[in-house]
Amino acid sequence: MRVCGRDISGKFFDELARTLDLSCNGSRIGAVHFEPGENDRLTVQYRTRKMEYRVAWVKKLPGCEEYQIGLQSICQDQDPWNVQAHEASSLRVP
Repeated sequence: MRVCGRDISGKFFDELARTLDLSCNGSRIGAVHFEPGENDRLTVQYRTRKMEYRVAWVKKLPGCEEYQIGLQSICQDQDPWNVQAHEASSLRVP
């Protein structure tokens, strides 16, 4: 996924990140090399879908220059990443 926004110094960033957890209301991303401030807005893009998020928390990983970031969805789209459809298909019994 691609993440863009501004870091705590106001510098614009646009980089690839990893999704660690994903839900309808938010996500946790990692492999991030910038530090946003709490309550900042970030844009997350995966393929053709874009979502706006608010930074809920930021955690610097020990021993490296990498962060994990907790994001809360700003838009109240019912299921922007098709999470519920994926969960339902993985619960089906063959």
